[in-house]
Parts: sequence; structure tokens; C-alpha cells
Amino acid sequence: MSTFSCITVNNLEEISLIAGSKYTINFYVYSTAGSASALAGTTCTCKIYAYGYPETTLLTLTGVKSGTVTNLFTSTLTPAQTTGSAGKYIYQPIIVDVDGSVYKDGQGIMTILP
Repeated sequence: MSTFSCITVNNLEEISLIAGSKYTINFYVYSTAGSASALAGTTCTCKIYAYGYPETTLLTLTGVKSGTVTNLFTSTLTPAQTTGSAGKYIYQPIIVDVDGSVYKDGQGIMTILP
């Protein structure tokens, strides 16, 4: 897996959802050269932080790798996780490759509406 040449804060799509609803986030992973990066052998997660407090993880969502699209993993918020959670958050996909290298190459803003 290749590393990215630079990191931009909040470079992923902004997400809005209604509290109490289920929401699935799709992450397509590409190398710096623009080619699809196969996720076989990796561990994928998505962490959720309160906006402005990146040192405190509120949720760690499991990343489910697609069986047919080799560079796709998804993380799903359940209704129970979003109920009573109106506010602004940061979401960040994290990939650990077969060598144990950790990639945190993007993050985005998530707004949960009441």
C-alpha cells in the first residue's frame, strides 16, 4: 500500500444524517498514483471524534471489506449509536496494512441532526 504525499484536514466528504437513523459510510482506497489499493490482509476501521477533540475517540466502527470491489470498505453507524447524538463530529478511516503500518490519510466532518 502506498502512502499519500500530503494530508489535508477534513478532505473527505461532509456527511449529514438524522439522529436515530442507520448510516453507512463507503471508503474507496487509492494510492498516490491514483490506482485502486487492494485491501486484502489489512484491518480497516473508522473512528468518530467530537469536533475539536481529536484526542478522545467516541466510537470505533468496524470496517467491512467488500467481497467484489477490492479497494472498498464500509463502516456503519447503527440507530442506537446515533440516537441522542446530535452534534458535529470528525470521522476518520484508519487502515493497518499487513506490515502493521497505520494509515490515517483523511478525515471529514459528520453532522448528526436532531
